[in-house]
Amino acid sequence: MFLVRQAILLVLVGAAFALLLGTYRKQNAVEESFLCGVLLMLAGCVVPDALLFFPVVWWSFTVLWSDNLRVYLASVCAILLVSFYVAILWFIWPDSTTALFVQDNIYNALARTTIYPFGNVPAGQLIVAAVAAFFGLWSLFAHLSRYTRANVRTQNFLLVTIPFFLLSLLSVIFPAANGNNMLSVLVGMALFLIGLYLKAYGFPRIRLPKRQRTSASNRKWKHRKNPYKM
Repeated sequence: MFLVRQAILLVLVGAAFALLLGTYRKQNAVEESFLCGVLLMLAGCVVPDALLFFPVVWWSFTVLWSDNLRVYLASVCAILLVSFYVAILWFIWPDSTTALFVQDNIYNALARTTIYPFGNVPAGQLIVAAVAAFFGLWSLFAHLSRYTRANVRTQNFLLVTIPFFLLSLLSVIFPAANGNNMLSVLVGMALFLIGLYLKAYGFPRIRLPKRQRTSASNRKWKHRKNPYKM
């Protein structure tokens, strides 16, 4: 069940993130904003932590130079639309499997725990989270060290990715009471940061220490006798 939940979460949040990046310098990104809001609301039904991405999305519209009133209203309409259908489901079929599933996720999301002690978390999840966090933070610091030399598009995409990565990392460190977290989003954002770095700067160059080499002719000249010397 955990893997299925994480796969659904990754598809929904990944699609919303791609739509968000697609609004770069697009002043009429109403459709992208609406679909992004719907996808995040659906992701919030699976893992409620995904709802924390909405303030990030609204802030990202400014970073990506696609902010206007219609774009923000489209996002709010998406929230109201999904909330309306969830409310209908809740009141008409309160005992349905879907309603109970969403209700259980919300209640467990309000009761937070921590990833420590490790005994409550499977070892596989710990290893994946540690590897994703390490490479994600490494690529993040590598980006920031070259931030001023990057082009504007790379800088804006980096600014949008950072809160997605950090929020998913916090969700993994402080998961819900039932173990719900955004591990798959953390892995996806870490891979995106690495890919963005490789696309902007290429593979890191390994600099070998220079060795002082003496040419064969110089060595021969040193051992050669001076014919004019008595």
